[in-house]
Amino acid sequence: LTSTGHSTATENLCRYSPTVFSFSQRTSPQHKMAPKYKLTDFNARLHTEVSRLMFAAAGVEYEDVRLERAEWRALKGNSRAPMGQLPMLEVDGQGMCQSGAIARYVARE
Repeated sequence: LTSTGHSTATENLCRYSPTVFSFSQRTSPQHKMAPKYKLTDFNARLHTEVSRLMFAAAGVEYEDVRLERAEWRALKGNSRAPMGQLPMLEVDGQGMCQSGAIARYVARE
């Protein structure tokens, strides 16, 4: 503490460094489980081809579900697809749609 009773920035850094270090150890990528990807689209080389190529280039395993139009009509009402649209990417059960958003997400991962 300084003469005014306040600690300096260096003292604060030293005091909190062990906490920050232990937190970063627990959340490091080596301790995380790999997410499960499920890519759903119509049975054609359309919107999700870029995402499929990125998964293949990175060597990432994913479930590739390709639906016919009749299958989609049957599933659309009780689907977990956001906004009721295809293509859809599910990451550990959380869905996202729009091919551009999916491609950007896959590229960052």
